[in-house]
Amino acid sequence: MKRQLHSAKLDPLFEVLGYQEFTSPDNEEMIKYVAMIEGKNGLPIWAVQFHPEKALFEWSPSLHYPHSETAVLANRKIADFFVTQVRKFSISRGARGFDNFQDESEFGIYNYQAVFTGADVNATHAIFTETYIIQ
Repeated sequence: MKRQLHSAKLDPLFEVLGYQEFTSPDNEEMIKYVAMIEGKNGLPIWAVQFHPEKALFEWSPSLHYPHSETAVLANRKIADFFVTQVRKFSISRGARGFDNFQDESEFGIYNYQAVFTGADVNATHAIFTETYIIQ
């Protein structure tokens, strides 16, 4: 028996683009939840309930993320789409953008020291936790 976890209140505002299934740890029932949505009628909202970057950047053998060409390309498309939408929105709000890589790189996050803050090895996501402190 599959149960869907989403509210009918989503339907007027959002188009459900994808679902994810998982087994509930409480009763081992297969549960289906909304994993990807997009706004209807030009509403500029897109959301995912997963990490599209995992296939590109997470290589821990214990996590079992797919790294097939299909997985990498699909996740890259999602990431590229989000970046494109942010850039369109920024430009529509008057942001100029950068004329070249050198100008853009002056403002990149990699100019700052990443601090590993996942020292608690018992934490669920300890191996992912880094903090950028920008002063």
